[in-house]
Amino acid sequence: MLRLPLTIVQAEAARLNLRRFAREAWPYVDPAKLIWGWHMDAMCDHLSYVSTGDVRFLLINIPPRTSKSKLTSVIYPVWDWLQDPKLQFLTASYALQLSMRDALFSRRLIESTWFQQRWGHRFRFAFDE
Repeated sequence: MLRLPLTIVQAEAARLNLRRFAREAWPYVDPAKLIWGWHMDAMCDHLSYVSTGDVRFLLINIPPRTSKSKLTSVIYPVWDWLQDPKLQFLTASYALQLSMRDALFSRRLIESTWFQQRWGHRFRFAFDE
């Protein structure tokens, strides 16, 4: 029987499941303790349906400070790039600082040791080539 290193198995499980990916990626996005709620499960499930094409338009209305930006603008694009690296995202907000903040968080997540150990072979920045 072929035995794969645990990291490879964990990486594949996270690549296939946005909920799992989000939970594992959280410490690299926000150092605060993660308190996972049902609303985060719902957001992950709906975003997964967007990725598969089952949901074409998605509007998420939840109160501020409930992790909507971190899930939808930081973690989800990185997870979706694992499915298809050719995808492009436009990060926009009412304030330029928020758009830049979320884009930088995504970049830091990709540059993290956790991410690079699992998927570094799939990701290179344009200026790295």
